[in-house]
Amino acid sequence: MAKKELTYAEKRKQLIISKSISVFSEKGFNHATMKDVMTATGMSRGGVYAHFNNIDDLFLSVLQYIDDLPKNQLVVNPEQTALSNLFTWVDQSFTFTEASICQIGKALSEYFLAHTKNEIPYLEERRKKLTSQVENFIEAGIKSGEFKPKIDVKNFVELLLCQIDGILLNHYVNGQEEMNNQKLINYLKEQIKRILLK
Repeated sequence: MAKKELTYAEKRKQLIISKSISVFSEKGFNHATMKDVMTATGMSRGGVYAHFNNIDDLFLSVLQYIDDLPKNQLVVNPEQTALSNLFTWVDQSFTFTEASICQIGKALSEYFLAHTKNEIPYLEERRKKLTSQVENFIEAGIKSGEFKPKIDVKNFVELLLCQIDGILLNHYVNGQEEMNNQKLINYLKEQIKRILLK
């Protein structure tokens, strides 16, 4: 199927999102301004505001862009065990393929701490979607016989997502070194094995 050609307006909107990633990576969410975005894109005030009402609106589009990256999807490789697939996804949760996105974690933490799901319905939608994907994945592992048959899937997934969020938050708030993060990630994987495997 042929890829749909983007309109001029869509290309400009994508350019703003792309350049904004660098702005948010450098300044965080709390200190980034629309003026910073104008400088980064080389666009006029009207050019940026034609696509985004304010910095919150723009950051939400950046968040959606990041969420849609292939590396942020829970993909099942049929040649791997369910546990290996789960560990691949866990590892991907802590790494980013694009260097500029790697630094945006601080901005993400600031954004999540500053907004509620009532204010930004997308936050609830993305959490529900991710929770459902991981729950379905665990259920498939139980059905295949790889995982224990009596697992409280809902609570396990909620705990897993909270632990991943906690490690990421700890890294960006406290400046935890990568080596210490890897120790935490390895410990998390050991916990997952103990809970899931027969």
